This record gives sequence, structure tokens and C-alpha cells, in this order.
Amino acid sequence: MMARRGVLEMFAVGAAALLGGCWGSSVSYRYRMTVEVDTPEGIKTGSSVMEVRLARGMAIGDQSGVKSGVFGEAVVVDLPNGPLFVLLQLPDAGGPLQDIVPHALLGRRSDGPDGAMADGAKLGSTWFSEYRAEFPRTRDNGSQFSNNNWPMMVRFADINDPTSVERVDPDAIGVKRILLETTSDDVTTGIGKRLGWLSRQRGSVVKRDAGNFGSSPPLGVTLTEMDFSSEVGK
Repeated sequence: MMARRGVLEMFAVGAAALLGGCWGSSVSYRYRMTVEVDTPEGIKTGSSVMEVRLARGMAIGDQSGVKSGVFGEAVVVDLPNGPLFVLLQLPDAGGPLQDIVPHALLGRRSDGPDGAMADGAKLGSTWFSEYRAEFPRTRDNGSQFSNNNWPMMVRFADINDPTSVERVDPDAIGVKRILLETTSDDVTTGIGKRLGWLSRQRGSVVKRDAGNFGSSPPLGVTLTEMDFSSEVGK
């Protein structure tokens, strides 16, 4: 059984490498992200299934030609003082989730567009094997390590008022770990039932013309409906 599985995985990786080198090719994979929070009432968890899609186009200049996106919804964890939302973006301009997830799940970093496409194809082959890992809290940024590598986490002072959004320090509320695992389950939907305003929201949660914020705009200026769900308006 192990030998057969190994052959199948080698076939999948070989096919992915060929696919990655073809202009106009595309791959996708799904993963479940589960957030665990340690509270006085015990461990509380929430999870969401997301899909990463990669498409290979023509490389122009220093652009690899690989475009990618995350589709799905934020993770919601019900806590004693209200729900926590773990968004579809990294904090502090840390880049997209899909830059971190494949490296965590595969335990390595592939170079170039061919590597990115091959990784995506391998992770999408969940009928061959499943991949599990923790979402890394730190990562190598070239010259230093960042301890702020988890997805951005927020809550609302008033869940019916999107402008009351507040950033959450994961250490302060007891976030224990974030788990990743590939899956073939459907992409999670339904966050609009919690955030009734989300279906009507377009653009910054706090409009830039609502005040003169100077160099320190409130969090809501930098957040849009797409940070909570890619499915808004579909």
C-alpha cells in the first residue's frame, strides 16, 4: 500500500511539474483552517474551508506570470465576549495567505512559477494523500523573523456596526494555535448570517472621506468585505 501510494504521489508531482510549465494552465486546492483559543471555559475552536486557485499566464518583466487568490470566508470562533474573526489576509502588509499555506503544508519552499504550480497541484491531489501542519507563527523575512505571521484577527464592539471593528492581539485572547489540513470538503459559506451588513458592504469599512486620519487611519479604512468573504455579491 505504501509503495503504491508513493508511486501515485510521484506521478502527481511529475504531472504537476509539466503542468506548471504550460502557459494558460491552472491548479487549485482546498484546505481547512482551524483556530484554537484557550478560554476560561476551555478550548474554543472555529474552522473554515478555503480554496486557493493558481493560474499560469505569460511572464512579463520581473512578474512570474502566476496569479493566485484565496476563495472562502474568515474563520469565526465564538468566544465568551463575542465572536472572533480570523480574516483572509495577513497583518501589516504581510502578503496573501496563499504565500504561507503551501510552504507550511509541504514543509518546504519551492522556487519560481514552476514550483508554485507544482506545489498547488500536489496539494490538490487529496485523493493521494492529505497534508497537515500548523500555520507558522514566525517566518523568515530575509533579515529578521516576524512574530506577527498569523492572519489578522478582529472583533466588533457592535457586531451590527462594521465601523466598530477592532484589531485583536492573539496572545491577549489566548489563541493557542492554527491548524491547516488539505480537504475536498466544500468551501465554507454563511458568514453573512452573522454579519448582516456584509452583503451590502463595498469598499473600505470606514470610508476615507469620513474624516482626516493623517498617517494613522483607523483599521476599518484598510479593511473591505473581501477580507471577510470572497463570496460577497455572488
